[in-house]
Amino acid sequence: MTAAPVTFDRPTVDWERDRYKRPKIKPPVGEVWTDERGRVEATRPYTRTTTYAGALDDSQGLVDWKAAQALLGASRRPDYVLAAAACTSWDQDKATLRELVEKAAEAAGESASAIGTALHSFTERIDRGEPVGHVPGDYAAHLDRYRAITAPLTFTHHEVRTVCDPLQVAGTPDRFGYCSLPDPDGVTGKLRVVDTKSGKLDDYRVPKISAQLAIYAHSDLYDPATGARTQLPDLDTTWGLIVHLPAKATAAELAAGAGGLYWVDLRHGWAGAEELSGRVRAWRKVRGGSLLVPAVAAESVTQPATEAPAALQHDVAAILMAAHTTDLAALWQQRGATWDEETQRVAAERHRELAAAERLRAPRAALLAALTTALDWQTLQALWDEHRRTELWTEEHDAAASSRHAELLAAAA
Repeated sequence: MTAAPVTFDRPTVDWERDRYKRPKIKPPVGEVWTDERGRVEATRPYTRTTTYAGALDDSQGLVDWKAAQALLGASRRPDYVLAAAACTSWDQDKATLRELVEKAAEAAGESASAIGTALHSFTERIDRGEPVGHVPGDYAAHLDRYRAITAPLTFTHHEVRTVCDPLQVAGTPDRFGYCSLPDPDGVTGKLRVVDTKSGKLDDYRVPKISAQLAIYAHSDLYDPATGARTQLPDLDTTWGLIVHLPAKATAAELAAGAGGLYWVDLRHGWAGAEELSGRVRAWRKVRGGSLLVPAVAAESVTQPATEAPAALQHDVAAILMAAHTTDLAALWQQRGATWDEETQRVAAERHRELAAAERLRAPRAALLAALTTALDWQTLQALWDEHRRTELWTEEHDAAASSRHAELLAAAA
């Protein structure tokens, strides 16, 4: 692959996305993608980098904080409480309730997220050499601090599109560039992935940031128009950089040195992304029904003489995480000769489940299309009543029906 040109240009062609906002990625130039049935795929949805890295994230602290903020905000906005009371337990109202939660949380006080987004736009203008324009309040101090923090950096790319094909992940890193300061290993002259963060850098967030930046460091530049990949030369996969510009720091705190430039270990992040995130995501996709076995009388159960060997336990885990019948066939060819009776039973059960899912894939897709294009509430309600409790209906259909309901309500307002 040829070296990528230096680019500060704002992207003129953005991702094409599916209904779940996932980037739809074209195959590499000259390569043909096919699905499990051998049909040619023009595009394939890739997981967003932040979503993929977030599989290992401990979000309980954020959830608790968000709940507290929403409760405080609701106490100040009785109109939000009234709007929530008017909702029902129907799934279609979930989108409305989620929106009310966001509004209530913001009503509790100024939003660090909104401030961070604004600062991100201002700092990008600084890096591109564009006029910054009017900066309200004390936030000019943030931009002065940003200039000081990034003085050792020379940026080469901003907001470019990237793909990591081995993980089927796509994303938009903030920046790539060079740092005049040596990394913790004493190395300079390497291209680095650089990310600007305006929130806290605590024990809960940094590991996810490490995984996110590690994925970017193992990615290629991606052209959404052609699908062409371009490898970045000398891109370091060991150390990345975080520009920490705390959104809620005061001018005095910034003048005293709040925020800073930090090296982040990408080896830890890549180990999590490559070895763990994919397995966690696959593990979560296993349907609960496949893990349940009816309780029977003790005398009808044949107890194994010894505990299953570790290799067989690993095979059972791989069987349960298989996404297609073709995956199971490959496992059988590779390992089937070593499987005991119980492992074969698990494989047969998983095969039946996957085969049923594949049989239902086309009608489920047709139902999903009908839900997302329903012209009115009556049509949506009829689809709901007819299919909600059938095997065609999944969580994906719940989300699609809820989203379309919200769209129809907005259109009627």
